[in-house]
Amino acid sequence: MIESFHISGKMTKPTFLYGSERSRFDHRFHPAFAAFERPQVRTYDQYLEQVDIKHVMDQPVATVLKFALDLFSQAKLNLEKLEKLLPEDPEVPSLLKVAKTNAVVAKLAAGGHKADSKEAPEFDFSAHRHFPTVRLR
Repeated sequence: MIESFHISGKMTKPTFLYGSERSRFDHRFHPAFAAFERPQVRTYDQYLEQVDIKHVMDQPVATVLKFALDLFSQAKLNLEKLEKLLPEDPEVPSLLKVAKTNAVVAKLAAGGHKADSKEAPEFDFSAHRHFPTVRLR
């Protein structure tokens, strides 16, 4: 969904004064997992290949948002299953709320809701501390 906001000009990609994406990757993953033999530790180049979304950049914004809707809907289904397996886990309901809310936002945005707005979306971390719900403005 974030990429659709970049494509539509509602958000710009951040530039970092200190460090780079590669240095952050190396700092986070290399020392911690270097001692493990299996599974093999991914290199930064393998990571880039895995997360490459250049093919998405050529798509219309509505197509990217429909893709986001599919992913949030899949997350919702999986979290509903997980909620039945782990009814006592306090984190699952908050993640489920994020997935449901963001699926609705992606569906509205894909349908053209607030398409002519140039304001950046708002990210609300009140439901979960790491995964925000998105609000169109």
